[in-house]
Amino acid sequence: MATTRDLLDLFRAIASEDISVATTIASEICEVEEQKGHKSAARELRGALLKNGANGRRSTTTEMAANRNAAGFLNSALVNLSPDVTLSDVELTLALRKELDAVINEWLKRDQLHK
Repeated sequence: MATTRDLLDLFRAIASEDISVATTIASEICEVEEQKGHKSAARELRGALLKNGANGRRSTTTEMAANRNAAGFLNSALVNLSPDVTLSDVELTLALRKELDAVINEWLKRDQLHK
């Protein structure tokens, strides 16, 4: 799974609305997952990068470039869950849960950290 550093870089790129950097980081995360043998996870992550969220369908380089530059990239890359699904419903290993909790806590205290 992505390291805390990868996630921080990705979140910072999203926060600064740097779609090109966010896409590059997300693509690198997909590559790492595939190299680890997490083929289905990599396929789903790549699918989330597509404007239509095409469930990991392989896209052409042209499609990927168009999606990277699309104004709605972030909206198409994020998944809306129903309001009754909470973070505690997500199953993660203890190590990943700790990493995610750290990222969330830093984000919640971003104003303090910025100062």
